[in-house]
Amino acid sequence: MDWVHVSESSSVPPPPLLPPSSPDTFAPEIEPEDGTSAEFIMTQTIMKNLLENGLPLIHRFQKWKRLFSLLRDGCSFLSLLSKCASHRRTIILIQTTSLKTFGAYSTESWSNRPGPANFYGSGESFVFEIPTPSSLKMYKWTGCNNFFQLCDQDTSRIAIGGGGEGGEFAICVEDDFNRGTSGPTETYGNEMPLGGEGWFEVLNFEVYGFVS
Repeated sequence: MDWVHVSESSSVPPPPLLPPSSPDTFAPEIEPEDGTSAEFIMTQTIMKNLLENGLPLIHRFQKWKRLFSLLRDGCSFLSLLSKCASHRRTIILIQTTSLKTFGAYSTESWSNRPGPANFYGSGESFVFEIPTPSSLKMYKWTGCNNFFQLCDQDTSRIAIGGGGEGGEFAICVEDDFNRGTSGPTETYGNEMPLGGEGWFEVLNFEVYGFVS
């Protein structure tokens, strides 16, 4: 059986492993799309695991909407900002060329705020990785710093989490979604790069919002 692991802080004992979501609890939905055949990274299993083990209850009965897809919308940073501007709370999901999957939940809209010191967001945010198709490993805010999310249009970069010894981000995607980095961070207490890769090439990149 696969399990869901939720990490909240490296300074406290790890929480117990949680069983994966039951297939007959509830069925979150993705809002239908017209005229597209672009492949989805998101699955119902990922959605259920996120809803049952980390996302605020407000999202439990909302539909999910794919706001941006690299395969559908192309590698345009401006397109990302435009399509996500009206949505505060979003989920980013990344699939690398080595087929590793990981992502983040953010509580503020992705908007241009250049400069390395201009982090924003809140402690409701978290990062996660998908070790297997039916499991989820989640890292919640530790309280060590407030490096939640960063968005810089000048460098076409978004970043999530920070404060590691080497200055790494938990997730950083740049170069118009072609490549990215991941490393240990104090923000979320992830001791290793998400997906196990310090550097990665992006195969697909998605952003999801929530609609009533």
